[in-house]
Amino acid sequence: ILALYILLAIIYKPLDALKILAPSVLGGVFTLSVLGLFHISLNLFHILALFLIIGFSLDYSIFRFNSKNESVESKAAVLISCATTVFSFLLLACTSFKLISSLGLILGLGLISSYLFSLLLISKTNDTE
Repeated sequence: ILALYILLAIIYKPLDALKILAPSVLGGVFTLSVLGLFHISLNLFHILALFLIIGFSLDYSIFRFNSKNESVESKAAVLISCATTVFSFLLLACTSFKLISSLGLILGLGLISSYLFSLLLISKTNDTE
């Protein structure tokens, strides 16, 4: 996460890099919190899912941050991208193999929460110029 922050701080301003990275990290923390709340033990697939959550949601955050005009088309593009990804991973949750099922459920939950965090944390007016 620190390496991602440093890379984003080089490309963007340090405060903007924090805005971009925060939804991804909060989505991962929220997912781990849900696991703890339901007393689900952490396994290797959950840790791999956290990396995927950070990767996917970082793409959504960067796209939302860089869209200057916040047009309906750009909002719809990010929403549809997130929805199809979440749907694909939630289909994995329907399998009978427990590890793959937990991976799909955690990824679906993490991506939905990180998308919602990006809506809340990335402001509509970016002063990157």
